[in-house]
Amino acid sequence: MSHGEAQFVRRRPAERPAEILTAAERVFSRRGYDRATTREIAAEAGVSEGSLYRYFAGKRAILLALIDRVGESWRQDIEHIQAATIEEAMTQLIVHRLRFVQEHPTTILTLQQAVLDPEVGQHLDSMIQRGQDNLMDRFRALSASGALRPVDPFVAEEALASMIMGLVIGIELSLHGWHREPLSPDEIARALVDVLMNGLRHRLSTS
Repeated sequence: MSHGEAQFVRRRPAERPAEILTAAERVFSRRGYDRATTREIAAEAGVSEGSLYRYFAGKRAILLALIDRVGESWRQDIEHIQAATIEEAMTQLIVHRLRFVQEHPTTILTLQQAVLDPEVGQHLDSMIQRGQDNLMDRFRALSASGALRPVDPFVAEEALASMIMGLVIGIELSLHGWHREPLSPDEIARALVDVLMNGLRHRLSTS
């Protein structure tokens, strides 16, 4: 299918919003938010522009829905981690986030629009706040159980979230050729958790 021609595809109505969001990601990545049009997004999704407007009021509504999808993915990652150790749990969380970004590279675009559009900025801030609350609850529970030493949950959350955000931006830049080699989510996650849990100093021998 060419980018300028729509080929309408029969889908169940319940599938169409997700298909439109996925198409919007591709169009935004290719064209940028400002230059992208709902007609192009509809064509990419294989639906009519009228069908697109049954689900979304316009480009901004689509971007807000993409932000919500990121927030829901983050919530599920935090709630459904299964690991024997805190190190493995944190590694899983980071790997999941980095792989999500590789599949849905809209972070930089969203941050740009959040600066330019107050409604997008407010929506993004609300999503981030919910994610912070979920992660702080996890840190509180881990401290209470003795798995972690007593720490300020806000400081712990900010440290981990800030590191993840930096890696997320690095992953997206690598997709645009800013790094000579693709970044491996698994290797990055294990290195980050090692530094976070063990620090940078040489461990002193206790023998």
